[in-house]
Order: sequence, then structure tokens, then C-alpha cells
Amino acid sequence: MTVLKKIELLAATRVSRGLLSVKAAGALALVLGTMAAGSASAAVIVVAPNAPLTGSGYTITLGNGIAGFTFTMADTGYGPGAAVSTSGNGEVSTFLGGVADFEAGSSIDQNGLYSFAAYPVTMPGVIPYSAADDFIGLAYSQADGVHYGYAEVNGSQLISYGYQTLANTSIRTGMAPVAAVPEVGTWAMMILGMGAIGFAMRRQRVAMRVTYAA
Repeated sequence: MTVLKKIELLAATRVSRGLLSVKAAGALALVLGTMAAGSASAAVIVVAPNAPLTGSGYTITLGNGIAGFTFTMADTGYGPGAAVSTSGNGEVSTFLGGVADFEAGSSIDQNGLYSFAAYPVTMPGVIPYSAADDFIGLAYSQADGVHYGYAEVNGSQLISYGYQTLANTSIRTGMAPVAAVPEVGTWAMMILGMGAIGFAMRRQRVAMRVTYAA
């Protein structure tokens, strides 16, 4: 049973017991429907660590830890830049045997001329033009399909990275960081809780008026 279905049953139960008005239940349904529609479109997560790649570098993990991407300093031939290695089922964009890089606003998915491949830590892939601002594609597989992402590097620094929470869906490089949003179920329980508190306070005021009148 989904979270929304459980909330619907809980709301119906409260209406039948007089703990939630039909009007309030309707308003709750409208809010949940709007939030559910919004959560389906807000599927991209972007983080901006602005992390230096000194020492052992900087590692990001995606897919609840099933994919890892480690960025380290490297000589690109054009100046100090970055290299990337993968772990788990993480892969990075490749083209003609090397790491494929992109400009801002590029679409990362399965439809490009590039492919995706793993780079072990013993043989990291140098990001060709990372001496300046540069992007690469990321990918990892879960039960629901392939999730795509990107990483932005500039010199010896990881500027940002982003990934799709929806499988088999493209992502564009260089999107603005997105703050974490509470899940629909969390919002719904908060709304129901506030409604219950309001009902209890209303009953208390009614009881106080009856006592005073007596």
C-alpha cells in the first residue's frame, strides 16, 4: 500500500470519527495531489561542494551507495585538471576511448554519440579540458533502470554534480543547486497532525465555555 493510500484511509477514518471535517479532508486531498504532481517533475538533485581535489581527491556516492565516483588531480596536457575513477556500478561518459566531456546545458542520456564505461582506480580517466570549466556524464543502474547524472570540474576542484532520481530520464549539465524537499508522506502527516491539534484545541475551548456557563 502506497503512502498516499494509507493517508487517504487515515483521513477517511478521522472523518468517520468526527476528528476531521469533510471540508478539511477535501483540502488535504487537493494539497496532496498538487504535491504529488510537483514531486514527479522535481526529480533532479544538484549539489555544489566546491571541493578541492588535493590529496586522495573527492568521492561522491549515488544510488544509496551502489555507485562511486572519485575525482583526483591530473595533468590534462592543457594545465592542472582532474581525472575520474569509478566503483560499484558507476560509469562515466566515454568517446573514442577517453572520457567524453560536455559544455553547460548539454543533455546526458542514452541517446548521444558517446557511451558509458567504468574507470578503475588503478586507471582513472583524465577529463580532457578540465583545466577550465568542464562537465562529464555519469550513469549508474538500479532495479528501475539507468540513472543519469553529471559532474562539473574546474582545474583541481569539483564544482558541482547532479543526478536524476527518475530512471531512464535525461539530465542537463549545469543546473542550479536544488534544496532537498520533504516527501509527500512527510508533508501529509504534518498536515494531519496540525489538523488534529487544531481540533483538540477547539474542543478544549468549547469545554471551557460550557464550564464557564455552568
